[in-house]
Amino acid sequence: MLKLQIIASLAVLTCGQILVWRRRDNVFGYFQAGLFIASVLVPVLGTAVLDQADPEVVALYARILAVGAPAYLLGLVYGAGIGHTCRSPSVTFTRVFQAAPERLAVRARVVAVIAIVALVGAFALLGYVPALASNRLAAKYGIGPYRAGFDRGAQLLHLAMGLASALAGVLLAFLAVRRRTVDIVLAGVLLVGLAATLSRGEALVGPLTFVIAWGIQKRWRPLVLLAIVSMSFFGSIFVNEFLFPTGPAPVASESFAVRVSHTAPDIVDHLGFLNGYRLTGSQRVGARTLQAGYSLRLSKGYWDPTDYALRTRTGLPDVGELASGGLRLPAPIWGYASFGYPGAVAWSWLAGMFVGWGTALLRRLLAPVEQGRYPNQSLNLMLAWVLFNGTFAIPAQFYFPFRSDILLIGLAVALGLTRPARGFRPVPVAVHAGESRLP
Repeated sequence: MLKLQIIASLAVLTCGQILVWRRRDNVFGYFQAGLFIASVLVPVLGTAVLDQADPEVVALYARILAVGAPAYLLGLVYGAGIGHTCRSPSVTFTRVFQAAPERLAVRARVVAVIAIVALVGAFALLGYVPALASNRLAAKYGIGPYRAGFDRGAQLLHLAMGLASALAGVLLAFLAVRRRTVDIVLAGVLLVGLAATLSRGEALVGPLTFVIAWGIQKRWRPLVLLAIVSMSFFGSIFVNEFLFPTGPAPVASESFAVRVSHTAPDIVDHLGFLNGYRLTGSQRVGARTLQAGYSLRLSKGYWDPTDYALRTRTGLPDVGELASGGLRLPAPIWGYASFGYPGAVAWSWLAGMFVGWGTALLRRLLAPVEQGRYPNQSLNLMLAWVLFNGTFAIPAQFYFPFRSDILLIGLAVALGLTRPARGFRPVPVAVHAGESRLP
């Protein structure tokens, strides 16, 4: 019973956004559903992760999620109401473009060059390229002999990766509309640079989102898109095992589900964090992780969210030598660690409210695009994705702030919240008998 309760709660927290945007052009929904399958369904149903954990911790985990999931749903509904009725901003994707606006293309190229320069500068500060290092695992996380260089260049590296990841998908969408040599070169350099960081998430999210948007434009079946996304997550398992071999090949000794759980250890991390939290006396941290996360200091403080979560999970006083990028904890757990069950409710409601608000607004603005078949719908969807990630997604994840958010805000303004160039006229949408087409 607890297992089903946990699955249902995580389904709401991971995929609840789909309820607000129940259309086949929901570019977020396929990604979230695939993530849910890879990080929740396969580990919970295919392994003994819950059966082997402390029953008291599993029960606590289920209670927190059972409190947070309904609060998240209520927040979604409330936010969706705002999104359906609020005044629409001037955005670049409210009409179908006959061709990519040159003004947007130029801005995308400028930002892409900035991202490339930032990546090169970060590698220079690091003193190494993670993909070319002798110990790729240690180089990726900046531990051991790579720690001094990582301390110098980590901030710039994370900022550059956030920018490059978003731009890679956008440039691919521009290439789908028109193939310009400069865009091909910039997209290729960005993808190579992201691959060199060994950050699978940053390297995957932009191109995969474009594939989803392209499939929506080409009217692929939703199940086909979901299968592509799920296979992409599963395929990252073998990439991870190739890049970071830690022992004998796991094929003979471990099932596929176990290998998936190693690559997407969300459930294990959730349970480990709660176990560590309980062992430390359930000391509530209040707003200290928020204050540390939103501080303008370049160096990490004691209450930095990433370090706090890792310390609680491992029990180690110093996590500087751990090969980990942090824990992906949902809103209810962060809220519970901060203020107990009231925090789990409040954190979940706030997160859901911002997600619902932004999702309903984008759904409304993109309705004319979905009414017919258009040659560049993927560009509209990618610009909407950039806008959402640079606006509503940031306060929706307020409990785990990233310093690269400031760049995503700037990117949203540059590519999503500006009007097309003067003289550019969007193609009008003609409606006949409930169907739209290009004139």
